[in-house]
Amino acid sequence: MTQVAIRYKQEEWVPGEFENAVRTTYDDGTRWVWSLIKSEQSIEYPKDSKIIEFKFKVGVLDIDITELQRCDKLEQLIVSSCDLKGIDLTPLSNLHHLHEINLQSNHIESIDCKPLESSPSIETVNFSQNRLSSIHLVDLPELKSLDLSFCKLTEIDLFPLSSSLNLETVNLNYNSLKSLDLSPLEFCTNLKSLNLEINRLEEIQLAPLSYCTKLEYLNLAYNPLDFIDLRPVDNIESLVQIILPAR
Repeated sequence: MTQVAIRYKQEEWVPGEFENAVRTTYDDGTRWVWSLIKSEQSIEYPKDSKIIEFKFKVGVLDIDITELQRCDKLEQLIVSSCDLKGIDLTPLSNLHHLHEINLQSNHIESIDCKPLESSPSIETVNFSQNRLSSIHLVDLPELKSLDLSFCKLTEIDLFPLSSSLNLETVNLNYNSLKSLDLSPLEFCTNLKSLNLEINRLEEIQLAPLSYCTKLEYLNLAYNPLDFIDLRPVDNIESLVQIILPAR
């Protein structure tokens, strides 16, 4: 069976002394010498994999997913909990069956989403729990779920979401957003959940949400909002829960 490989560079602590160690330390408790070693490794996957998971690898410095461009049946890519600071998504261009990309729980500081525009089936994007101060979204017509929670976002332009007519969930909670234009969401008439909890929003215009007639959940808690005009969402019959800042 044809294989493809994810190649990566990693730092890890191993017992013993090594000439090529980045540094060494002595553990009084175990009386062992430990060395921090850099290594180049790879993991192979069947080329016809529908799901590829690469996760829970501490100290990954760099990752190369170039060979995944040959995985024309790939549906889900999960690269999480690896301490990554960045990843090049170019190999994912033109993977027509890819519907989920999950990069949560890394240290990613910036990411170019442009390659994802050429993957027309993407429904789920999860970049939560990273260090993204900003991100440039792209047009993803089939997108249903966007999770950018627990990042360090100070700004974001939601305009590309106006093309995501099937969008159901947007999580932007636990960020540092001071302002947010919701206008693009008026085209997302299937939106069910919008979470903006724990940001720095001082004002918010909810008028665009009046078009989101399937909205069920809206969370604005823990924002310094002095006034919120809720009239635009008053007539949304599906709305089950609104969570507002405490007064």
